[in-house]
Order: sequence, then C-alpha cells, then structure tokens
Amino acid sequence: MPEQWDYRAIIKSRSKGSPQVPSENIAQTTDERFPVLENYLIYTLCRIADEQKFKVVKNKDGDFAIANTGLATHFQKEIYALFYPTRTPQVEQKWTLHSFVEESERKLRGAKADLASYYTDSADLIYDTRLELEYDIDHIITDNRRRVPAKFRDDEGLLVNALHGAIDRAKKRVKRNYKTAIPQFHLGKIQLLLPLCLSDDRQADLALVINKEGEGYYGSTALSLADAYNNARLIARPDEEWLEPRDVEVENGKRSFRREGSR
Repeated sequence: MPEQWDYRAIIKSRSKGSPQVPSENIAQTTDERFPVLENYLIYTLCRIADEQKFKVVKNKDGDFAIANTGLATHFQKEIYALFYPTRTPQVEQKWTLHSFVEESERKLRGAKADLASYYTDSADLIYDTRLELEYDIDHIITDNRRRVPAKFRDDEGLLVNALHGAIDRAKKRVKRNYKTAIPQFHLGKIQLLLPLCLSDDRQADLALVINKEGEGYYGSTALSLADAYNNARLIARPDEEWLEPRDVEVENGKRSFRREGSR
C-alpha cells in the first residue's frame, strides 16, 4: 500500500495553526489526512535539531535556514524544509517554518543540508539469527493487554500461550527472511521489531521490541502497529511483509505523537 504523501499539502494545512517546527504543540494542530507524514516530519526535524544540522544561510536579502527532510520527489529531488526568522515577539523560537521546497529551488541559492542520522553501524539494522532471544512475558502482557484481540484479554493463560507461540513463530520467520526484523529508532538507539501474530499468522497484532544486550537480544515490551510504523519510518520505509502504512490509525478519535523518551 503506498504512502499517500504530498509535501505541498502539509504546509497548507497549517494556515490556521501554529507553523512553529519543531514543537510539541504541533501534535495539537495536525491534519488527519497525512498521519504518517506528520509524524515523520515532526520527529525528523526534532532529530535534526538535536544533531544541530539545521543549515543557516546568511543572505543580503534576508537570512533563512533549511533542513533536509530525507524525502524526495518522484524525480528524486531532495525536499527541504525552509525556515525564516520568527517575527512574532511572543514566540521564543528563532525560526518559523515557511514551506517545503525542492533542492533546486532558486531561493535556496545552492545551499545544502545534511540528512538526520540514526545509526553508526549498519549491522545494527539486521537481526543476527545466531544470537539468543530472551523476553519478559509478564512485562509484555502488562504493557499490552488492552491492545491484544478481545478473546485474549480476560484469559491470561490463553494470552501467555499465544504470546509464546507468536514469538517462536517470529524467530523462525526472521531466520527465513531477514527483512522480517524491522529497525526502529527510539530512546536514542536502534531497536528491532518482530511481528506478533496472535490469532492469524497472516496478520500481526503487535510488534515485539527487541534490544541488543551483551551477546543476545532481549524483548521487554511490544508496540501497536501504528507506533511501530511511525518509529520505523524515521529510518526507512518498512518492508510491507507485515507492517504497512494502513496500520497507522486514529485511535479513539485522536493520534498521540510522542517525543523520544516519553513512552
């Protein structure tokens, strides 16, 4: 399923809301048409700010700043976020988002900006099937009881057996296809995600979060598929073997955008 993104539409949706980026308040004024794009841009710009990769350009016609969104047009032209100095006295933030533009935009005057980075060793993105995977079943249940299919919520024995079985199947699955393990960026580090199929082996219900610890892997919690997709999308578009854009849903009428460390 393709991601329905239009980099020009996102800025139009902000005409009645706060255009300040990055900001926790953006989550209160988002346009529900592009949930994946909204989340991706918010956290990508936050990461760029953390890495101090905003490129400030001094110009006689007026200073501006740019950030590389990591996105591209159909013709593979990079898309930049363009910022101008904030002119509202009540706003402390120095730069205000003006628009999203192609790298060839004349007003950029040839300026370039670096991509956000999330890892230093590409080996961290691949699940090493030689290592053992341990997990905390009690913690997984405590964190995710409300997310599992209804038939498991009130039957702990059934849920425990289903989780053990789902994890065993996920381990076999990743041995057959390394793409089954999807990397995500969270809490400042790379983690891996595996599908937990509780009722139907063709459909994941949750994503098991795996950390590399010493000489093995450890899983202590799981995520909804929506959170898993949003976290994974920061690094790259996930392979659609089990995690797709349609998994990003609006729950109870609103989305929750969480900054690193808030989960």
